[in-house]
Amino acid sequence: MFVLSMLKDIAKVEPRKFAQDQLSVLSAILDNKFANKVVVNLGLCISLYDITGVEDSYILAGEGGYHVRVNFRFVVFRPFMNEIIVGKVKSSGADGIHVTLGFFDDIIIPPDKMRPMTTLGEEQLWIWHYDTEAGRADLFFDLDEQIRFKVIDEVFTEVGPPSTIPDPGKEEIPYKIIGSIDDDGLGLLKWWS
Repeated sequence: MFVLSMLKDIAKVEPRKFAQDQLSVLSAILDNKFANKVVVNLGLCISLYDITGVEDSYILAGEGGYHVRVNFRFVVFRPFMNEIIVGKVKSSGADGIHVTLGFFDDIIIPPDKMRPMTTLGEEQLWIWHYDTEAGRADLFFDLDEQIRFKVIDEVFTEVGPPSTIPDPGKEEIPYKIIGSIDDDGLGLLKWWS
């Protein structure tokens, strides 16, 4: 679910920070720039792990600060394909079940990736109609219940600055995970315990 990724970037250190420890300053700059941001085809950056290298610094004409190329490792959230993850049902609707992990909310389980005989009820909750020897049991996907799902796809979308979004009411999602619950053992945890 979490990977350690090698990255390179150029950091600008302002003159007021010259007296401070260089690694501490660079760590703060990199954490501020990358933490809680999605990097396309990489994942959701969580936290700086360490700095592995600092190259020579240089000063551009007309600027007081210096620039330095930094090699570093960052902890990144990017689940593997077919990885089994447990989250909570956040909401549901005609487009499927939305799942949250607490720190990441852009997970959806579309209707075609649910078990057969699963329908959307009047209360906008999905229901799995499970046939037993005693008859049919209706198993509801209640909100805030823990759900086990399999990661089957991920979608990265390059998103521009907020001013370039054509429709301010429709925000694009930079990183979305598509899940599946159409195998045994997947679905709400309380069904399988």
